[in-house]
Amino acid sequence: MFSYIKFGRTQLMTSSHEKLLVCDMNYLFAGYLLGAGKPYYALALLGLIAPQVFFQFKYFLKDPVKYDVKYQASAQPFLILGLLVTALATSH
Repeated sequence: MFSYIKFGRTQLMTSSHEKLLVCDMNYLFAGYLLGAGKPYYALALLGLIAPQVFFQFKYFLKDPVKYDVKYQASAQPFLILGLLVTALATSH
């Protein structure tokens, strides 16, 4: 809600399309894991990115103010599991 008050609804909705770039770093790290000889971790990470992108299109990009909580509740577990997979991959 703070972003809505600070930036206004129009600017918030146009900047929400840039949220897809957040997944770009995950794709790069999945590529790194694949190049490092850890294909199973890379596939697991890609499998956890897919639901995040799906929920971005389903909820967040439609109306970020209205669906913010639904998006966070839906996509957050996959983000945390992706962090766990990444941590396990780099520690082994």
